[in-house]
Amino acid sequence: MSSNTPNIDIEVVKGLSQPSALHDELVRYILSTVGCKLHNESTLRLVSHAAQMALEKFVRDAKNTQMISKSMTEGKVGLLSPDEIRELDYQNIVDTLQKTEPNAYNYTVFLEPNMDF
Repeated sequence: MSSNTPNIDIEVVKGLSQPSALHDELVRYILSTVGCKLHNESTLRLVSHAAQMALEKFVRDAKNTQMISKSMTEGKVGLLSPDEIRELDYQNIVDTLQKTEPNAYNYTVFLEPNMDF
């Protein structure tokens, strides 16, 4: 292998022919909102895989934020783990989003949760 060859996980490349957890149409829509279009299915699936990884990281970060908040509130600092968080709290999601995206400061105004369902 030459030193210019990218280090690509073979399993990821093999998986690009399979649909990912995020449907192709959803990924195409998200790409269109930023003015992009992909015609190659493997490239679309790679973007889908990257989006899924980003979403998983966001959820892990939100679970950590909620775990810390809950630990401090209940006086159980160091006793809870992220695996014990089964349902994400609205405010912790907003807090995590604001840490991730500085321009999300106004989401608390526009994303009031609907508690009537």
